Amino acid sequence: MIKLINLSKKYQMKDKNINALDQVSISIDSGEFVAIRGPSGCGKSSLLLSIGGMSRPTEGELIIDNTSIYKLSKNERCHYRGTNIGFIFQAFHLIPYLSVKDNILSANIHSGKYRTDQVDALMDKFNLGLRSNHKPSELSTGEKQRVALARAFLNEPSIILADEPTGNLDPQNAIIVLNHLKEFQKNGGTVVLVTHQNNAEEYSDRTINMETGKIIS
Repeated sequence: MIKLINLSKKYQMKDKNINALDQVSISIDSGEFVAIRGPSGCGKSSLLLSIGGMSRPTEGELIIDNTSIYKLSKNERCHYRGTNIGFIFQAFHLIPYLSVKDNILSANIHSGKYRTDQVDALMDKFNLGLRSNHKPSELSTGEKQRVALARAFLNEPSIILADEPTGNLDPQNAIIVLNHLKEFQKNGGTVVLVTHQNNAEEYSDRTINMETGKIIS
């Protein structure tokens, strides 16, 4: 289970504070597919980064499977994230000078698992076998997102955090991504997907709506 207790995130901007997250309290069950929806700037991505252990909240607590993530040391948190959480981003965040295969393997950095045995199977799963030695600049937008999916799945995480994963994709490739996330859930994984669209509603178990750093429904 993912549990957020009165989570707040404040940024100092010149002479005022920006409340990216304002006393957010939610629970997400293991094996659940949750969509977090709201307009740009409402705090969706800040919420996702906090859940992923990448952005320490100003106040509150985040607990994942009885582990209080921000009570871990930085190295412990990196290892926990690399072992248990997969990330998918709208902008892909592929390393431009690495091949497809090495971009997928980059997920090994903090996990310590070194799952080289999984790469070929993942490239086949995501129809990337013929692109193994290509650089990101040589890929289509849909192929880049499939590389990002394969990287997120490499270490067999229990949680996938997806930040606008279909935002740059055409409808056909968006469906491919959502189907893979749904398959991950059906196999026991937890999915938290951030979006400003409504195309994930038929895939998710529920939708959490945000505005100005708060949960509104």
